[in-house]
Amino acid sequence: MSRRNFLGMVGMVGGAAAAYQMMNTMGLAASSTYTKPQLTGGGKGKSVLILGGA
Repeated sequence: MSRRNFLGMVGMVGGAAAAYQMMNTMGLAASSTYTKPQLTGGGKGKSVLILGGA
């Protein structure tokens, strides 16, 4: 059984979250590089236009 088949079966049984967790456990998933942006300044004198808001 290949890794791909194994992960496919895990995904079928447990869903995408289970397959992703298994990939993390096996060291195959990339770690998140998301960091919170640094929000500084007051924004005075700035204008914002929102297009397509629902």
